Amino acid sequence: MQFETDYVVESTLMMNNDLYTTKYKDKLEPSCKVIIPTAVNLKL
Repeated sequence: MQFETDYVVESTLMMNNDLYTTKYKDKLEPSCKVIIPTAVNLKL
């Protein structure tokens, strides 16, 4: 039997807001959420 499932991966930067706005604002998002689809095989 095979069925699909999704993994949700969420990440948030842990840094000072001043550092983020002065150095990384144009390069990084403060947080990110991604859904990774996978298939699972069950052998019965």
